[in-house]
Amino acid sequence: MRALLAGAGAFPEPDESEEAQASGILQLRPLPSVETAVRTLASTLHRAGVSTGGDPLLEVDQATLLEHWRRLRQSTDGEPLILHFAGHGIRGANGGLYLCTAGADARDEFLDDTCVAFDRLLSMAENGGRPVLFLLDVCGAGQAVVQQQLQDLAACRPQDGVRNAWIIGACTNDTDTYGARFTTATATVVNRLTDGALDLTPTLEYVPVDTLAAAINRELARADIAEGRHHQTIVRTPQLEAAPEPQPFLRNPAHTGDPRTALLEGMDPRLREFAHACSPGLDPLHFATRAAGNSQADVIHFSGRAGALGFIQNWINNPADQSDPEDEQPPDLGRRLLVITGGAGSGKSALLGITACLTHPELAPLRRRVRNAVRGFRPAPAGPVLAVHARQLSLQQIIDSLHHQLHQQVSRADSRPRWERSSRVRTAELLRELKRAGEMLVILDALDEAIDPAQVVSELLMPLANESSPRPGPRVLLGTRRWWETQPFFRDGYGYQLPPPVPVHAQAP
Repeated sequence: MRALLAGAGAFPEPDESEEAQASGILQLRPLPSVETAVRTLASTLHRAGVSTGGDPLLEVDQATLLEHWRRLRQSTDGEPLILHFAGHGIRGANGGLYLCTAGADARDEFLDDTCVAFDRLLSMAENGGRPVLFLLDVCGAGQAVVQQQLQDLAACRPQDGVRNAWIIGACTNDTDTYGARFTTATATVVNRLTDGALDLTPTLEYVPVDTLAAAINRELARADIAEGRHHQTIVRTPQLEAAPEPQPFLRNPAHTGDPRTALLEGMDPRLREFAHACSPGLDPLHFATRAAGNSQADVIHFSGRAGALGFIQNWINNPADQSDPEDEQPPDLGRRLLVITGGAGSGKSALLGITACLTHPELAPLRRRVRNAVRGFRPAPAGPVLAVHARQLSLQQIIDSLHHQLHQQVSRADSRPRWERSSRVRTAELLRELKRAGEMLVILDALDEAIDPAQVVSELLMPLANESSPRPGPRVLLGTRRWWETQPFFRDGYGYQLPPPVPVHAQAP
């Protein structure tokens, strides 16, 4: 990826005499902000991995700009290019946009001799067979988009035809821009991109042009509001396709080939955004989608299982209560472990997903949506709530996630760090810290899909379940298929067996 950055702002002070005013000739005023803004953008693009060829072309004349652009186009074989220009822009008598390079004469008869006609640059780009992005920080920049649309009509370009040139302009075709604000805003956005602070899905390898333009527009609006200025509107090349492939101009530093990130694509952007920030091992998308009953978690389809929900709520809210002696379910609700089990599709994960979404602090953004779907279910655990989706996790990963969540919640509540953050914690250490923290709820789903379920049972779950201290301590809500390692749970009365294939979720219409 290569770029050419240019600007011209060292024009002489205008003649304020009556004769000059009466002539009606447009006088180009000096633009002192151009040099600093262009240098800053060149530096930020270089930081983002774009080759800028050294110093930008400042106070460049027409011939020099065109020659550098020709050499750049001919020295690379199909490589995407960016051309940025900051300075004055003039619309000629023919309706075309002209970029005012050094020595420009604003009179119509001299524009083609002293300025760079944008339609010439556009034709070079469209005929060149490579992606080119124009960033235009000039007055009337929107006229460049008008010329591109007219060129499309003249060429009878198909709506899904290949496009080689894209434009992002500082303002509409009938408005002015000042102070190289567009260039400064673009530099700020590129810096955010490089720092990973721009909201982009990691499934995209490159930043879409419309996303870049929208981010520049937001940054410019923020700066305008802060300084009490009228907001100017950013314009760009229109995109007719509903789902175009992003052009290869600026790389997305958050891009990853991990197929798991594809699960985030197409989800509610707010859900996707907070999912990235949640604790490792929590897997908010698992709990959210199981609670919702659909892969996008946009609508909650959960219904039924009132008996199971009531049992879980009573076990969480009233740990010392006794169940009905005639109930076939476990008689002692004060036990520290409750296992929800059943066959495939019986609703184990849906029940745990509903419970996690209503109780875990990191899943709070989903709480209202889920609560409206299960109005009679109001679990109210005392103390912290930890949750882990155990699928394909080792015992060490489960322990690390529980420790991280415990540290986050207890430290936040006490305003002092009880435990140092650690990437690896021994099982015995975690058990001591869980007991020391007092009453809490631990939700562990898909135990049977962990890397070594038997090890998780013997080294973590059974020590918690068999804790004999009268003090309140951690209580575990476990979801798993019934297999031989879970038999002790049911023999000792820890299990709640879901009846088979009554659907847990209503089908989406």
